[in-house]
Amino acid sequence: MTPRMMDVHGTKLMELKPSSILAAAEKDLQRRVDNLQLCKVSVDNSGYPFQFQRFAFLAPHVRAAKSAADLLRRALRDAEDGGRGILSHKRMTRLIYGQPDLLRAALELANS
Repeated sequence: MTPRMMDVHGTKLMELKPSSILAAAEKDLQRRVDNLQLCKVSVDNSGYPFQFQRFAFLAPHVRAAKSAADLLRRALRDAEDGGRGILSHKRMTRLIYGQPDLLRAALELANS
């Protein structure tokens, strides 16, 4: 069975930990800064456009967040309401938003 097929059928491919979700939130906030800096430059030295780094969380949540805890709160609200996160085309985003209990634990970790 391929990973995509396992994902479609609801088989757990990996178990995320709250600390890894918090780390992903912090990394997404750094990616947001990096991507904004890339917007200021149109091409790199090779003449090709820069490739923006994709977020693990939903882009609107990352853009609006003021901190990792704020990002986790936004994701948790979305996950509890059955929002867009679980419908994302990005597998990691579906894994994060599909586990509200882990988002809650990551939020507690961020607030401690």
